[in-house]
Amino acid sequence: MYPGIECTDVGAVTSYSAKHPGFYDVLLYALKVTEDEFGKDAQISVELYKDPECDDEYVTICVRQDSYDDDIMERIDAVCTGYEDALTNTSGWLMVTTDFQPKRS
Repeated sequence: MYPGIECTDVGAVTSYSAKHPGFYDVLLYALKVTEDEFGKDAQISVELYKDPECDDEYVTICVRQDSYDDDIMERIDAVCTGYEDALTNTSGWLMVTTDFQPKRS
């Protein structure tokens, strides 16, 4: 998918991307912007989130760090601002977030 980015189910993300023309390019760009913002010290992963309460799904990019600065959400918002306009040309949806967990081994 993208060098250095973890993806537990590449098939699900690829299938979602195929259903939403133009989405994959936005995803690749968002991954680049995320990596540029958080660097190689962060653990960045991609997954398809499926809402258990309704028939909704979207791709998430999760940023994990060993320690979190107070400005983590502002930095995530800056990443989102970098790709959100491009999402208007696709029916897919993408969210960058963190779960405030330490990086996985």
